[in-house]
Amino acid sequence: METDQKIPVFFHIPKNAGTYFINRSFAFSVAYNKKSDPLECNKRLDIKSCGQTVYRLICLDHDGIIPLLSYFTHVFNNKVYEIDLKDCSRELFDMFDIFCISVCGKGFFNYEKELYPLLPYESSKFKIISLRDTFSRLISLYSYSNNEQSSHDEIHGKFNRLSFDEYIHSKLFEDSWLIRLVNFGHIDLRKKIEKKHFDKACLFLDDFDKIINYKDILQCVIETYSECYDINNEEHEDVLNHIVHEKNETLKKLDLKLSDLTKETRKLFLKQTKWETMIIDKYIKKPNIKVLLYGNCQMSVIASWLNQFKNIELLIPKNYGVKTKHTWDKNVFFPVSVGKDAKLISEALEDCDVFIFNHTERDCFVKTKYLYDTFKSQAVCICVTNFYFDAYDKSSESKEAMVESASENIKKLKTKSKINKDFYKEDYLDMAPWIEENWSSNFICSEPRHPRGCYYNELSQKIRELIPIDVDPFPKDKKTHLETQKNIKNIKKYLTDINI
Repeated sequence: METDQKIPVFFHIPKNAGTYFINRSFAFSVAYNKKSDPLECNKRLDIKSCGQTVYRLICLDHDGIIPLLSYFTHVFNNKVYEIDLKDCSRELFDMFDIFCISVCGKGFFNYEKELYPLLPYESSKFKIISLRDTFSRLISLYSYSNNEQSSHDEIHGKFNRLSFDEYIHSKLFEDSWLIRLVNFGHIDLRKKIEKKHFDKACLFLDDFDKIINYKDILQCVIETYSECYDINNEEHEDVLNHIVHEKNETLKKLDLKLSDLTKETRKLFLKQTKWETMIIDKYIKKPNIKVLLYGNCQMSVIASWLNQFKNIELLIPKNYGVKTKHTWDKNVFFPVSVGKDAKLISEALEDCDVFIFNHTERDCFVKTKYLYDTFKSQAVCICVTNFYFDAYDKSSESKEAMVESASENIKKLKTKSKINKDFYKEDYLDMAPWIEENWSSNFICSEPRHPRGCYYNELSQKIRELIPIDVDPFPKDKKTHLETQKNIKNIKKYLTDINI
């Protein structure tokens, strides 16, 4: 092997296709070796520290040294051996060629001082890591722990007395694996993740040559060994296909989507995994989250908020045959435009990840209860308060008329909220309490159906807690609808402390 060889170093996050990478790497080492019986000299070394594997090496042992030395313990197949980290040395590693490296567990924290000094000085490192959507990885980890496939693993049976919902609420819930390893050297779930920990993890990842989505692992392997060893995948198909594509893919995986979780659990999950999700969003390109908005002009303000974020795609009514009627409804499925044709919006709902809507029950429109019942298992569904508040208009009459109107408005909103909660359960965002608490201290609407920025700021924060995106809330001071309130002077007179 050349002295200035570039050595692939793969960082293995559990359930992110690391087992597949190391097993395919063994196959490529055989292809690279090109000897008549290369399997005899290709070896995998598992380096242990305190009983845990911290590094795996694929080696070319041309002189057959490894089976002869007492440092190494044979594991199986005359190919896999173990050695304790304390027995490793530069002189020992000089006896064979290192083809690739996998860094595991605590190795993330110590690899530069523990492993790198053992490698040839002239070699450079080609650092690779695969990342995976947080929810998908934890479903796989939870399912793996609970089935016989993990019987050899210390994680086996760790969660078997907990439902997945209970797991998320428990002290065993494992969030931010990468961030914790990089910062603390181990998984200490008692420590709260903060921005400084996120920043350190970003510095760690910025030094990598290749960061991929775990689903692209096969292409990553092919590209890595073409880059580092000039191995052409097609030229070595016979050798590569002869060696089984071993992977530790989870069997009997729990069939569950984020939208299936209860509102409380979904909110907790998104809060706990905030920093890990930000890592995923920053380093791997994720498919856009497709959002369908169904409702009145209030939805157009939500559309203007969501439309500014790159990873969100608003479904366009015209693309589904809906003829829009206003300037504001190009990104909103307006019930009047959709009419009674359920097919128009149902096709869009088949495509969406998130469905945000106002409650609609009139016979001349597609009813939202029907849409919710039909599609709640396919998308995150959020019913938001249909805002109506005309108390400020009554200030032209008297303070008493304004206060009485406010009381009536809030009473009606609460009645509607009770009905909506019966329909949509925890998927209903109730803004009535906020309206009741804020209407006299904040100027919350310019017209009865046109809330101002402070309302949308609060609403957007509630929406953010329920969907898997990390985006800024709607700005409090941003203009929303046309400012047409003519009674500002009276409102200030009667509500002396109001913020307008």
